Amino acid sequence: MTDTNDINPTPDHVADLARSEEQIPLDRVALIGVRSTPEGNRALVRLEDGRIESLGEGDTADDITVIAVAEDALQIVDRRGAARTLTMPG
Repeated sequence: MTDTNDINPTPDHVADLARSEEQIPLDRVALIGVRSTPEGNRALVRLEDGRIESLGEGDTADDITVIAVAEDALQIVDRRGAARTLTMPG
């Protein structure tokens, strides 16, 4: 059996983030990661209640709507119309 870590080693910056002492805030929406799909970027978002959702442009979860998903940031708007940009920890 082949060790998948030999085929797809974890990039140094990802490994560093995994060991970082900087914590993801647990009391508010946080961007955990971004992945590319044929349909566009998807953001892994930790919601205030602890759920993790995969969201794309136009998706809504709880009180937020996704405006845009970039490689390292997420633009959202809340139900009051306040826009925010979330970035990756680290």
